[in-house]
Amino acid sequence: MARGLIGKVVSALRWYPRSHTHRYKDVDRVQWNSLGRETITSEVGRSIVPVGIYPFDLVPFTSLAAIPEISCDHPDMEKFLMNIVGSAIQAGKGKLVTCAHVAEALVASRRKGYILARLIRDGTVRYTPYPIEAAYRYADPRTDKVNPSVDLVVLISTAKSIPGLPYEIPVVKWGDSSRLGVGDPVTVGGYPYGVAMFKLHFR
Repeated sequence: MARGLIGKVVSALRWYPRSHTHRYKDVDRVQWNSLGRETITSEVGRSIVPVGIYPFDLVPFTSLAAIPEISCDHPDMEKFLMNIVGSAIQAGKGKLVTCAHVAEALVASRRKGYILARLIRDGTVRYTPYPIEAAYRYADPRTDKVNPSVDLVVLISTAKSIPGLPYEIPVVKWGDSSRLGVGDPVTVGGYPYGVAMFKLHFR
């Protein structure tokens, strides 16, 4: 999907108004098979996945050969898009954390919830859905009871690697919030609601 998008971006830049093309004069020399340099933000971003539902029922897969593949230039691609209701962070093996309202949106939809994992190879991104098996609200350790004032849920998704299709979402490395102060820069990560993230619009 990323390769198709990049190709369209390159094409769009080449047809940009001539008064602005000077800044893109070396566009053919850009290493488009690279997803950028390593930063703290990109490292954290790999641990964040979209959470959502599909407008159809998915069938479990056990081998790479049994998985249908839809490319970004497929004429019916948009019929297979996930409707994103939120984002989750890979907090441990089989465990992701998200906001309670994300889990509530899944319940309200009355459909099976999924996370969407990325697999990056040679600049190409493959998205694979994995089912959410359970969701647990935050339990206050002081009372051992659910605290409804804390908007936090743990999602259970025991995603497993299969030959040719490894699950490579890394467990996030938690920082120390006590070292932050007023005025320190922060970065907010997540996915937009709906299906807009996967749609390509070029005019």
